[in-house]
Amino acid sequence: CRHFEHKLLLFGDDKLVKRITLDDLSESEKNFAFRDCVRILLSKESSGRAIYLVNAANLELFDWMGVLRYCWYIIMATMEENEQIQRRGIVQVLNMFGKWKLSATDM
Repeated sequence: CRHFEHKLLLFGDDKLVKRITLDDLSESEKNFAFRDCVRILLSKESSGRAIYLVNAANLELFDWMGVLRYCWYIIMATMEENEQIQRRGIVQVLNMFGKWKLSATDM
């Protein structure tokens, strides 16, 4: 199952069958919450699906894996809490407009 392949890549063997919590994220990964760059909007789209907004353009993306781990946590935590989202799904909106701040290895 691709779900577990992605989870293995992001979190490793020891967390493969474990529920991912905030405690599983590093301090730098938790800081994405304060930057308000990744969130589930309160409103739904016309089919009732949740809207997952990623405002990537204004991030300092020095740790892509950290961003992905935080995004994984947000999606899984939201789906776990909301049965309607589990049934209807999530729509992702990615904002790429703005000044990019990439690490030297990404240039």
